[in-house]
Amino acid sequence: MPVLDGIGLEVGLVAGSCLGIGLTYLFHWLRPPRQRKSVTNILTPPFDDTINNLTEGLYQTSLEGRLLRVNKALIQMVGFESEQDLRAHGPWTRGEWYVEPGRREQFKQLLADQDRVTDFVSELHHRAEGKTIWISENARLVRHPESHAPLYYEGSVRDVTASRTREKLERKLENLAASVPGALFQLVLRTDGAYSTPYVSARFGELTGLDLERLKRKPGAFVNFIAPEDRDVYRRNLRRSADQLTLFEAEFEFIRPGGDHVWLMVTAKPERQDDESVIWHGYLSDISDRKHAEMEIRKLAYFDALTGLPNRRLLKERLDRALETSHFSASHGAVLFIDMDNFKALNDTQGHELGDMLLRLVARRLSDVVRPGDTVSRFGGDEFVVVLDDLSRDQDEALASARYVASKILDAFSDKFDLGKIRHKATPSIGVIVFNGMAQASQDLLKCADIAMYEAKRNGRNNFVLHNPENVQRVSELFTLQSELKVALERNELTFAFQPIVDGEGRITSAEALIRWNHPQRGLIMPSEFIPVAEQTGVILDINEWVLREGCAVLGRWKHHPVLKDIGLSVNVSIQQFHTESFVSDLALLMTRERLEPFKLTIELTEHVMARDEEHVSARMRELKEIGIRFALDDFGTGYSSLSQLKTFPFDVVKIDGSFICDLERVKSTRALVEGILAMAKTLRLETIAEHVECSSQYDFLNERQCDFYQGYYFGKAMSEDDMARMVSNSIPLPLQDHSQVAC
Repeated sequence: MPVLDGIGLEVGLVAGSCLGIGLTYLFHWLRPPRQRKSVTNILTPPFDDTINNLTEGLYQTSLEGRLLRVNKALIQMVGFESEQDLRAHGPWTRGEWYVEPGRREQFKQLLADQDRVTDFVSELHHRAEGKTIWISENARLVRHPESHAPLYYEGSVRDVTASRTREKLERKLENLAASVPGALFQLVLRTDGAYSTPYVSARFGELTGLDLERLKRKPGAFVNFIAPEDRDVYRRNLRRSADQLTLFEAEFEFIRPGGDHVWLMVTAKPERQDDESVIWHGYLSDISDRKHAEMEIRKLAYFDALTGLPNRRLLKERLDRALETSHFSASHGAVLFIDMDNFKALNDTQGHELGDMLLRLVARRLSDVVRPGDTVSRFGGDEFVVVLDDLSRDQDEALASARYVASKILDAFSDKFDLGKIRHKATPSIGVIVFNGMAQASQDLLKCADIAMYEAKRNGRNNFVLHNPENVQRVSELFTLQSELKVALERNELTFAFQPIVDGEGRITSAEALIRWNHPQRGLIMPSEFIPVAEQTGVILDINEWVLREGCAVLGRWKHHPVLKDIGLSVNVSIQQFHTESFVSDLALLMTRERLEPFKLTIELTEHVMARDEEHVSARMRELKEIGIRFALDDFGTGYSSLSQLKTFPFDVVKIDGSFICDLERVKSTRALVEGILAMAKTLRLETIAEHVECSSQYDFLNERQCDFYQGYYFGKAMSEDDMARMVSNSIPLPLQDHSQVAC
């Protein structure tokens, strides 16, 4: 049975049925007059003009495929001027009209099997213009209403080229959307203020975790998932883009429905539509990796890697902001400069790992003391800075608040720090300065607070000092001294002065090497002025190395000197150097190079050195004792537990502190104490040296009680190496003065 050709599947549109009028009734007036009588008369002839003026093509064919009727829309659709032109080229339903001739056979088979075909889409040649068009066809077999005998075929055809083209573009768009990492979307702001989303790619749902159908119904819900701190900026930028038709750009943190946090970036170009609405064509991308990298970079740039606190760079920014706030609000703030007392000793004796652990714990305690909005910063090394913002408009109240915080910090440090294998007592020295809106620059505030901190150290440490402008000049000189000390070693400005140590008959047996600094402008600087600065800045390690190196060099020269070859030498070593890992091996190497007799070198250690890590100190001492080096306990009687130290550590000599010697004539209890020290030393088989012997009565008292050696002005002040040689070469026993003429 002949059937009509069909066309392919339409994309995105569903074919209508002749504008809502049933095909049966429309084609009633297309039928030949002899056939109309067999169909119920429903419509009247004037509707023939209506059918001819429809935009949808209508046709009717016989069962054999002969074209019976066709309207104008179909004639024009396939590229002809009139029905006669169409008939002259043969039935339009032939397969040759189709780009894919096989579509004709598919259409026939469907119509034969089902008596109807719906929305059959095909590509058709356009005769007049030499192009192709896409059509969607509906067709059916019409039967007699009573006998059901087949009568003819009728159908409708619509040009769907535009929708097909749009479908191709949409498919390309979807392919593009699937190939890019981000999501494509369209957002419309209507004139009534409502939003709609004509298009959202599938990737949009993957990035946001939102249901796209729900999002299309309620586009405004998207903003509710933006992190609260970013919403206002997002809305302002979108509104500005709508008003000015400028590019909409925003970066924001987005909280997915499941709770995951991601960083998204949106870029959209706005366009004003004919109805005055605004449509954005945009792109949404996940920038979480970049934001995390930026945050990590910012963390490295602005935060201390060890403690997690703001570093010096971020401190300056926040302090500048605090000064600006103070200026506009007429309020006062404060800066607290905090330095850990004796931190370098812990770092050098226990290792950097425990030192780092202490710094982290210090950071935590400081953060717990201050208010949430205050800044706690690691300034560098063991230095911390606290910025207290907006304390009070009243200066006295602000001062009271700053003092209160400083006191709280001291209280917080009263408990020892648990460092795993040890519990460490750490104390802070704090400098405080209160500022207002008229304050100087941030770097000046920090310098003043630093100066006050140095005052706290000079006042005994573990306390705080308020900034006093009168101290600026003196502490400024200390800063200068600190910087100059760093280059003093390179310039070979350090030297030794030698104070003789004599036996009971006044013969020089050894000397103590006392360090001096020959400053090019200030002249000779005593160790009491620069050693504390060296200890605070870490330069003491370099100085200690110089002391050991120069001490061995001196003994190396003396062993070839005709007068000094039998003289021994004592040197002072600080705790930092004594606890370095290479201390023993370095000293042994120095002595080997100079080919020294080890017993001629005596290392003096003070009692406070002994009070720290006794096991470690004792082990190091025994290593050096095996080489042959001697040890003297300096300043005996002023420390923590002298008797227990004499039992624990392998000392050879006890040096009685000079403060006892000075009081021999005035304080009876001191005489008894010195007598006890001398007797105890004899019992323990330790040599004794009395320091600061300045007169004959002191010497006589000590000599009668069998003190072994003496040191002090009575026998000679610190002198040069040449003067030392001349004194040793003198055959007259010391002291040279008549005892009867020298009194205390």
